[in-house]
Amino acid sequence: MTVDGFLAEAGQILHDSGRVFRRDDDVVLECRSPDDRRLEVLAVQRRMEPAAPSLLTDLFVVGVKATRKGDRHPERDAGHAGPALLNAQDFRDSLPRIRRYARRPVFDADFNLCGPGWHADRGILVHGPDVTVAVSAPSLDRAPPPLTACRLTCGGCWASSAGRTTPT
Repeated sequence: MTVDGFLAEAGQILHDSGRVFRRDDDVVLECRSPDDRRLEVLAVQRRMEPAAPSLLTDLFVVGVKATRKGDRHPERDAGHAGPALLNAQDFRDSLPRIRRYARRPVFDADFNLCGPGWHADRGILVHGPDVTVAVSAPSLDRAPPPLTACRLTCGGCWASSAGRTTPT
């Protein structure tokens, strides 16, 4: 296999794992265990981190090579291929981009609750507990006097309609 072929195949394995992301200019790996999920940095500003080879071997290893004498020797591990792979611009560009990372459920820009997991359409990765939101609205007739229906729907108490205008 050629080096380019190997890099393409290894990059596809990492991409298909659904665990490798781009966060700013860094490449990160989602590490999962039964009681913990976290991000581990594989490369910072195009420099591979020392722990990256061992983290990458969780996803793929390079096979063994038979020599002329019939001995088997391990090929170079993922650590030797890592810098070339993690710095390949095509590979980096193909990674899903984390726009927001949180350790607890968060709301997106449209106020949709994003629970644990990867929300690809929003670029949000959440590592935290699953929560159930109980929605209840207080009755307006039981609300304190300043919170009348007019003030709630009109946006507050303003001296004139110009006070409700928001700048563009």
